[in-house]
Amino acid sequence: MNQTHFHLVGNHVAILASLFSLVILIAGMYSRNQTLKRTALFGFVVSMLFAIPVYLTGETAEHSVKKIAGISKDLIHEHEESGELSIWFIAALGIVSLAGLAFMEKLFSLKKYFYGFTLIIGLVAAGSISYTGYLGGKIRHPEISADSNLAPATAPVAGQGEEQDED
Repeated sequence: MNQTHFHLVGNHVAILASLFSLVILIAGMYSRNQTLKRTALFGFVVSMLFAIPVYLTGETAEHSVKKIAGISKDLIHEHEESGELSIWFIAALGIVSLAGLAFMEKLFSLKKYFYGFTLIIGLVAAGSISYTGYLGGKIRHPEISADSNLAPATAPVAGQGEEQDED
């Protein structure tokens, strides 16, 4: 696996870990289940641990796709700018979560506020990293863009969709 491949695979892990952990945190807060809340914090740390190398392999990925015909440098730039912001949000979420895992028992009286604060950071970070992934997807997948001018294929493939009359 080269750096570009890791960039593509690792971003899915970072995005999904942040989204799933957000759902787990909300479920834990709603049910007042400490195990779910701690699991969510662990998931946020995992998301950060994947997001950092994904961010660091971005330049290599950029150089490998710039050579491909039809690749928009504007889309790459937009994705890169979003990634620069997202890495700060996801890193902050991961650090706060790591601190919560390490020190929560000592800060027992602050648990309610801590999880509310983590939820807010989690919403921002998960939204930001998901949007960055969406922008990255637009680089090679124009069909996900709302302004896509791709015409749908209307002609049937030879041998398919053709009915034969049997007289």
